[in-house]
Amino acid sequence: EKMRKLIEKGHIFGKVKAFIESLEFQKRGGPHTHRLISLDCPNSPEFVDEYVSAEIPKLPDANDKSDEAEMNRKLRELVIKFQIHNCNTICLNDSGKCSKGFPKTFSNSTITYEDRPAIYKRRSPENGGETYKTPGGNIITNASVVPYNPAYLLAWHAHNN
Repeated sequence: EKMRKLIEKGHIFGKVKAFIESLEFQKRGGPHTHRLISLDCPNSPEFVDEYVSAEIPKLPDANDKSDEAEMNRKLRELVIKFQIHNCNTICLNDSGKCSKGFPKTFSNSTITYEDRPAIYKRRSPENGGETYKTPGGNIITNASVVPYNPAYLLAWHAHNN
């Protein structure tokens, strides 16, 4: 209920026209929610960029203790924990390609279309995109980030897309 209010009244995705929600329980008993939200919004790169990111947040300077810096540190931690796609046997098809389309192609800007999903801004490391080195030594780039809403991720602390 708290999340629904945040979406409908807090406008974390913009102005909501319609909201449909379904709650189910997974095999191990954990709740899982599907939400379909229809927004009253323009189909523009600027609108998408205001509410959706497909990038690892930049790590603030270590000496910056401002509220914004602390929020960005937390957001980066949550993106790395919940929004990185790791290809495995679940998503790989018989030819070894990811059924979810990962790794995604880098793009310096968001591109929207009328007849298909947007291409999200995902800068390469060479063009200012952030990276993350896993404890195992793998380098994660924006090509592996599942698109997310920063406000939703900070409020819910769980995967979203």
